[in-house]
Order: sequence, then structure tokens, then C-alpha cells
Amino acid sequence: MTVPGPIADLVPSIFESEERPLYAQAATASADGVPSVRTVHYRYIPDVETIAFACHTGSPKWKELRDNPLMAGCWFHPKKQVQLRWSANAELVTDSAAPEVALSWRGTHDWILQEYWKDDARSIENVSPHFGVVVLRVFLWDFYEIDLDDPSKSRRRVWKLDGGSWHEEVKGVLL
Repeated sequence: MTVPGPIADLVPSIFESEERPLYAQAATASADGVPSVRTVHYRYIPDVETIAFACHTGSPKWKELRDNPLMAGCWFHPKKQVQLRWSANAELVTDSAAPEVALSWRGTHDWILQEYWKDDARSIENVSPHFGVVVLRVFLWDFYEIDLDDPSKSRRRVWKLDGGSWHEEVKGVLL
């Protein structure tokens, strides 16, 4: 996963906290183009340097991403008044031998995994074929710092991946 320099430390730290897992919004589009937003448990998987979330392969979001792999996400920190949005291509992975699947399985809470167990064993070998992982290939980051005391000091920075390099598209004060 590549992240623009100014937010390179922030992004993994948001997504990898075990004490405070990141629940944020994921947006997809239905076959007829209707937006669909829901909250998912995103996680940064450092072993494969990617952001991903577990997903039931029979769910509407899996089907929507299978048909149209474009998605968007949004996270807001109310105390810091910071919003992070991203756009990504979604790669759908179900092979239990894939590191993204094995690492997601290992990091998922038991109460969620119960939906996927074939029997009482928690091992990856017993995972249901309905356990999938949505791996994000982010191509746009939008970072917005909000100044509630002086909105004219609020800042938005947007980076777009182009040819393997991040290019800042918007910088400065929003009016």
C-alpha cells in the first residue's frame, strides 16, 4: 500500500489499532447505480501492507463489488475534527491460503467469526467458503482538517495516484 507522504504515518495507525478497531463507512453501488453505504471493520494488515475488511460472500456489498469493484470509504474523528476519505478498487479474495484471508481471519473477533465457522474449530482450515476479504487498492486520499474556531483555517488535501506516484490535486483553504 502506498500513501502520500504527509499522511503516511497517520493512515496505518488509524487502521491497525487492536484496542480501537476502525469501524468506518464503505460505499458501493448497486447494479442500477444506487449508492449503498454501510459500516465495516477496516484493518491495516502490515504483513501485506494493505487495508482490507472481511465480508460474507453472499452479502449485497460483495455482489456489488464483484459487479463494480469501485468503492469509497470515509472515517471521521470527532475529537480531532479530522476526516479521511478514500476511493479504491476492490480486490475480492476468498482463498484461505492467501495472506490477506489468513491474517484477516486471525484478527477477526470470535463473535463475528461464528458466522463463518464450519464447525467448532476456529482454525483457518475450517473457514466457510463464505468468508471473503475485500482488499483495497486505494487510488485517492482526501484528508480534511476542520478548524471549528476559525473555519477559514480548515484545510483539505487530496492526492490521486497517477502512474505509481501520488499527486496532490487540491491544497489549502476551502471556501
